[in-house]
Amino acid sequence: MQGTFFSVWAPNAAEVSVIGDFNGWKAGKDPLTARSDGSGIWEGFVPELGHGTLYKYHIRSRYRDYRVEKGGIRSPASGRFRRRPRPSSGISPTPGVTGRGCAAGKR
Repeated sequence: MQGTFFSVWAPNAAEVSVIGDFNGWKAGKDPLTARSDGSGIWEGFVPELGHGTLYKYHIRSRYRDYRVEKGGIRSPASGRFRRRPRPSSGISPTPGVTGRGCAAGKR
């Protein structure tokens, strides 16, 4: 299945989801799941997303219901980012890598 595996460290989060043009920038449509090992890492797979897709993480804190959108950071997984009008990261393929841990692989 084509898509993208997402993983983010958010140890104080109550909820984390991936938002972007693909879901109307709506939190909760593509939720991530916290690992059961207590590491604070949230992860999940969003089908049909690939190279060039812009995204951010929507994080709701377990403290006072604080909400924030995180993106616009260049990382090995994103490869590119956009600053304005909506800062976000972009998915880039990892040459020769597919599957879990790949920014735009097959699963």
